[in-house]
Parts: sequence; structure tokens; C-alpha cells
Amino acid sequence: MQKDVYLPCTIRRSPFSGERFVQSKVEGLNYRGAVSTRYCLTGEKKPLGDLSGSESVDGYLRVLLSSKTAREATLSMPDGTFVKVSPDVIASLR
Repeated sequence: MQKDVYLPCTIRRSPFSGERFVQSKVEGLNYRGAVSTRYCLTGEKKPLGDLSGSESVDGYLRVLLSSKTAREATLSMPDGTFVKVSPDVIASLR
């Protein structure tokens, strides 16, 4: 059961052109990381263009729903980590 879900997040530039810093805006999910730009989307879920200076924007991080049971769901983050969350969190991300 692998499926894309979209995490609301704040996205900022990093020192590298193909990378962005992201911070989750989902209650119950404390995730921060540096990810490839291909996982960063605008508020309309379209590819995010270039960010100027220290600008940060609200957008989405595309992650993979690896598994889901009645008690927990596992998200595979773009940096290779796995995060366990409540299934209620997943229901709000589609």
C-alpha cells in the first residue's frame, strides 16, 4: 500500500540549488529536514519554482504512505527516514 500524501509545510531555500528546507505544519508530526526540490509543491500542489533570498512559503511536501493500520500509519520521508503518525493525521492529508 504505497501512496503519495501531501504534508502541509513551510519551505525555505537551502544553500544548494536542488534542495529546500522544510518544516511540517501538521499537528502531531514534528518533521524538519532538507529535501530535494522535486518533493516540494506549491499550495496548489504544483512544482515549486525558485525561491528568492530568505523567502519562505507555505506549500506541501510529497511523502509516501508506506503502511497504515487502525492504530498507526508510517510515512516514508524524502530524506529516507520513517515517521509514525496517527491514522487521523493521514485522513487529513489527502
